[in-house]
Amino acid sequence: MNKMNSKMNTYIKIVIIIAIYSVSYMPVRAQQDSPSTDTGDLSSAGSRPLLELSVRREDAKYYPHQYYEHNNYTGFQISDIAGNQASFTPFDIRIKSASRGWGVDLSYQSFSLRNYGYNELYIGSPNYSYFSRHEFMPLKREDLQLLGFFYAISNRTHELGIGPGIRNTNLSKGYNYGYSYYSEKFYNYGPEVDIKYTYRFASRFSIALQVGYFFTIGKRLFESGGITYDDRSQPVPEKSWGSPSTKGVLEGFDSRATLSFALSQNIKLDLGYHYSYGWFHYINYYVIALPYSQMFYDNFYSPEISDPKHKGYPDIIRGVSLGMTVATEF
Repeated sequence: MNKMNSKMNTYIKIVIIIAIYSVSYMPVRAQQDSPSTDTGDLSSAGSRPLLELSVRREDAKYYPHQYYEHNNYTGFQISDIAGNQASFTPFDIRIKSASRGWGVDLSYQSFSLRNYGYNELYIGSPNYSYFSRHEFMPLKREDLQLLGFFYAISNRTHELGIGPGIRNTNLSKGYNYGYSYYSEKFYNYGPEVDIKYTYRFASRFSIALQVGYFFTIGKRLFESGGITYDDRSQPVPEKSWGSPSTKGVLEGFDSRATLSFALSQNIKLDLGYHYSYGWFHYINYYVIALPYSQMFYDNFYSPEISDPKHKGYPDIIRGVSLGMTVATEF
């Protein structure tokens, strides 16, 4: 995972350098061709298509659905989750033609957590209770969005567009200790539609609001194994697989507010707030396991059986970001 993050950071740095290098040669042409003397960003002027690259550093807290599922257990008093804060580097690539009223947005973000969990207190009777620490498995969530925007309003002050498209959300968690391992993965795909509004209230300042709804679904890829002991203290190997019919659904809303300051026509500083509220649930949850007693246990205590009203648990990301956008006309 560290190698993947290192490769991604290297890729982002290369893209930034290429973008800034390209932009440094094109402002002269853009300024010569445009009669405007506006000192704001290029998105508020010009008739040629615009290419933008945004990279930001986001500090966020992730509340995965596993936390709320555990919190639903009766008899337990659970503390707030701890260790669920991390930094990551989302980036966006946007192409927009204001004169023709269309645009394309491509966004990617990856969020990983390790060493996070909560404290729980179990109260069984007036004379019996215990306190313990619950640690979650390492997890990773990736989101990729491709949206095509159609702008109903596009002028120097206001911009309003609606963007249907597709979203890919990958969820994975697990561990491998050699003698014991666990792996659960979802590669979800589905539709998304966003509404985006931008208001330029000064020559150099603008605020953008974007809200979207998404629905993704994907097959559950699950496998686990380990060794337990029977009532005679004899080792018993266990192995579990996911059923081909089991799927995972993640749907919800994603919103972002960004305040931007134009350093020049080609470069903006961005301060943002991100809030994503989704809910996750299984469809046709079933586990194939050996021995049979383990399979009975896994399925009897499955989310769909242990909670008959199970309609999903929240999956929440919220954070603040600071980044930069470079732009050029072509």
